[in-house]
Amino acid sequence: MENKCQINQLRLRCREALNVFINVDGTSNAKNLINSFGLVSELGKDKKVELRERNITEINSFNWINWQSPSLFRTYVLNACINTMGVSAENGDMQKAIRFAYGDAELDKRTGNTGFTIEYGSPTGKFRTVVPIESVIDKNADFNDASPILVTGVDDQGRFSLDVNEKAKVPARIVKAPSWYNDKYQIDGQDFYASKLVQWENGVLMLSVPEKNGKQVCAYLGKEENACTFCGLEQGAYKPLTPEILVDIVRKDLEQSSQTSLTLTGGNTFDSNRGFEKYVPFVEALREEFGKRLPIQLEVSPPSDQGYLNWIVDQQLSFMANIEVWEDSVREVLIPAKAKSIPREEYLETFKFLNRKGVDTYSVLITSLQPFEDLVKGTKRLAEIGTSTVVLPFRPNGGVLSNYTPTRATDLLTTSIASAEIMNTNGVFLDQRPKEYCSGCGGCGVDANLRDNPRLLKNNLFQEFKERNGAMYSGGIK
Repeated sequence: MENKCQINQLRLRCREALNVFINVDGTSNAKNLINSFGLVSELGKDKKVELRERNITEINSFNWINWQSPSLFRTYVLNACINTMGVSAENGDMQKAIRFAYGDAELDKRTGNTGFTIEYGSPTGKFRTVVPIESVIDKNADFNDASPILVTGVDDQGRFSLDVNEKAKVPARIVKAPSWYNDKYQIDGQDFYASKLVQWENGVLMLSVPEKNGKQVCAYLGKEENACTFCGLEQGAYKPLTPEILVDIVRKDLEQSSQTSLTLTGGNTFDSNRGFEKYVPFVEALREEFGKRLPIQLEVSPPSDQGYLNWIVDQQLSFMANIEVWEDSVREVLIPAKAKSIPREEYLETFKFLNRKGVDTYSVLITSLQPFEDLVKGTKRLAEIGTSTVVLPFRPNGGVLSNYTPTRATDLLTTSIASAEIMNTNGVFLDQRPKEYCSGCGGCGVDANLRDNPRLLKNNLFQEFKERNGAMYSGGIK
């Protein structure tokens, strides 16, 4: 009863916040709105201390599952904790892990999760995720250093232990990136590691397609009042990837893996097609070289030109367009330029058309940047038209909200479980989601490991977690 009362109070607080901020402009109001939701909070001067205390409290809240027991649900909880807390290390173990995973390759900052892929598990299930290390790359280690999950004892085979706040030691293994990651390409007299042009995460190739000048650009970042408040895109970064170089990298990856897939993304423009035309030469070069057997996904904003939508169908692409925040009133504050230039209804109409044509469609919704019930409502509406929701945690790596706490592990689990059950009820089955692409990778969230371990849905501890956290059912949080 106490949990249900807390959830009802949270709903009321969120609704009151929306009524206050619905007609207010300015980036400072993004903070006011987020503060009123009470799901994440702004950090003070002692960021590392605050984060560590918060993380330890969160891990202690799961003491009822017995961290010493290698159960399936404990392993799933650890997945959420890694995604929302990162990992820390001592005695050079982080550097050893990165070196084993990537060799000399230069890692690239992305808007999603940058890190190294690991495998770990329980006697009844194997899990795979990406350990976030972006703050290590940026020389701003507060996020990682504040984590009570310690990487220890990395050996020359990539084996190590995850020490969970001294409660349990979980054996794990680093998955080595493909050898082409260390290859160099000379472009305009400069050497570029392949890893700076195309990222490999959890077995999926992901890349940001540059503009014609070779730079990574999003029109929304031109003015602070337009920018998405949580975006970590490196505006103007020089990454002169060409279709020819991409074809060469994919060819090398295919020689080493039978499961190569690609996700192409990039910044938006203010025109009606949002810069869609820049993807065409890359896709056509890949199709000419490898045919339609190569799985390719576009993670882009919906183009208005019907011809481009027909082209997506003809090229047999997967399509991902991220609404991110569901309610229009919240979108206007947190993603102002995007909300204004791309109405939510345009996403839905695009998804409907492509779903009718047999194209797999996906959309990200970010937990903790909106009330839980909004995310649940969005998942249900998307599932009703045949589109799958990918739930991601808020992990601050740029923008106005860069000094905020990440999503809590409990909140990531709560919304991911509710989303999965809503999708299953509406015929968009999580266990049928392909493992290819960004949408199926699972490196940034927990839904892929739920897909790969369906026994979790009937696990006793899983059911107890639901009862402790609002008793989510397919109709939403009750």
